[in-house]
Amino acid sequence: GKKFGYKMGIIFDIPADITEEELKENIISPIKILKTKRVSRTQEGMKFPTRRVKIVFDGLEVPKEVTFGYTKIKVKPFVAPLLQIQPFRTALQATKLNLRKMWNYPRQQYKMQQGTIRKLQREP
Repeated sequence: GKKFGYKMGIIFDIPADITEEELKENIISPIKILKTKRVSRTQEGMKFPTRRVKIVFDGLEVPKEVTFGYTKIKVKPFVAPLLQIQPFRTALQATKLNLRKMWNYPRQQYKMQQGTIRKLQREP
């Protein structure tokens, strides 16, 4: 039977003036693309686009590269670190880790978050 699922990849150095729409229409990928989403960062309550774009691929693998314009772009698998914590002991912990924010997950917070996760795992 067909396996259902999707994997996320991330590409870097995509100029901020290229829209998600343009990207989705013009990226050539060996694996079908379901969605593209530019990562934004929040500063003083305002959102700013970064040069990173997340791509949701149809299926269970991420291609090594995609082509945009005439340029080959390396794709890194995007791992949502919080989704690997199993199982949550309390609903409160799940809320603390705030999975809703996964989609806009800035790299800088990753390390801080990892520290928090380790603390939570040590708690009795």
